[in-house]
Amino acid sequence: MPKVLADQPFSAASAKRKLAVADATCARVAEERERHYVAQLHDRYGDALATYFRIYAEKDYPSAKGYLCLGPGERWADLLTDNYFANTGEVVNDRIRSHRWVTASECGLGNWLT
Repeated sequence: MPKVLADQPFSAASAKRKLAVADATCARVAEERERHYVAQLHDRYGDALATYFRIYAEKDYPSAKGYLCLGPGERWADLLTDNYFANTGEVVNDRIRSHRWVTASECGLGNWLT
């Protein structure tokens, strides 16, 4: 046992494994907490809780230059360089100026981040 514990590659691998397990545990706990708090918010506010996220090309939410939405259950868009604001055709990446939570009726067809 002392020889195994003194082995550098074994010790390094063991440390990496411990870190990976700790990281996975932290991620799982964070996800569980998020589900718990979202459920509490839904219990408290019910259908009044907006579950869609709308991003705008302009500051303070005007939609003249376009907007896009993320729906419920979506945590992020994977790539913003392949999404465009409908009104201007400008790429979304690095052009988001404001955002807010909205209801489903405030997100039109063709206005979804992918």
